[in-house]
Amino acid sequence: MISIAIASDLHFEFHQGDAAWLPPLPATCDVLILAGDIGVGAGALEAVLKIAKALPNTQIVWVAGNHEFYRQSMETQLAYYRKECARLDRVHFLENERVDILGYTFLGCTLWTGFDCLGQEESYCRPGGTIFDQ
Repeated sequence: MISIAIASDLHFEFHQGDAAWLPPLPATCDVLILAGDIGVGAGALEAVLKIAKALPNTQIVWVAGNHEFYRQSMETQLAYYRKECARLDRVHFLENERVDILGYTFLGCTLWTGFDCLGQEESYCRPGGTIFDQ
């Protein structure tokens, strides 16, 4: 039996002044899924590596959220995350990709809100004052 834990919205960018800060993590698990909004830009990768170091026997499956791309080009960030994570044995960055771990398949992609899905322009204009990545 495989043990899987999941964490998201850790927002390491709000804890930059505390180098020792880590979110509550499982003591042990085979796979930890980091399901987006871990941090911003290069800081997100630093946070993922910090978590991987704290869990040396755990495979990490990371899917970016919208915060990973704040103030960045999405294409540039994706290339950076893929390149850096490809160097690591246990950290798997997924964007429209899959990875097989211990006989289980994990699929990953960043999802975006489709405010215009009903064709109502006002429904996606309203959040514009508070959502910064429309």
